Amino acid sequence: MENLLRKKAFYRVAVGILGGALIFACGRTALAQFEDRDAETNGRRLEGTWLVQVTTYNCQTGVQAVPFHSIVAFGAGGIEVDTTESPVFQPGQRTSGFGVWKHTRRNTFKVVSNAFLLDSPAEPLPLPLQPGTQQIMQDITLKNDHEFSSNATIQYFDRTGTKGISGCATAVGTRLEEPGQIF
Repeated sequence: MENLLRKKAFYRVAVGILGGALIFACGRTALAQFEDRDAETNGRRLEGTWLVQVTTYNCQTGVQAVPFHSIVAFGAGGIEVDTTESPVFQPGQRTSGFGVWKHTRRNTFKVVSNAFLLDSPAEPLPLPLQPGTQQIMQDITLKNDHEFSSNATIQYFDRTGTKGISGCATAVGTRLEEPGQIF
């Protein structure tokens, strides 16, 4: 009789533990699915085409250059394409930028894009830039569905991949939403 009571008590404890583990596992699965849906929904909020006002500055001194505009498109799957009217470059000296973006949490995103810098005898790049690549790494924060702000670092590399000068930038973006919308 005593063995039977012990077995029943053991089974009750075992069933309680297994039941608790099952409830915990189901709760974790549901939470993970909710977080995945939330990340997917918030991540898609960046998708679209944006008019961006960029202000570059010297990272050490904070001295700002003249602001300029860029157009950036964020596509499904983390594709990024950009073009700029930066006064540093003459037409044809910088290709469009191509990169990737990802949702990091809530309203924040990380973006890395690269563009080629080209030189020609008629229009050499301004010193100290050399033919090679420009890499922009930025952290974007969505203010709402129509505006974002970002902080970026800009790194230049020559054709051999050797680091050249670098800089910093801040930017504000406005979503382009209407056909024919003027900048």
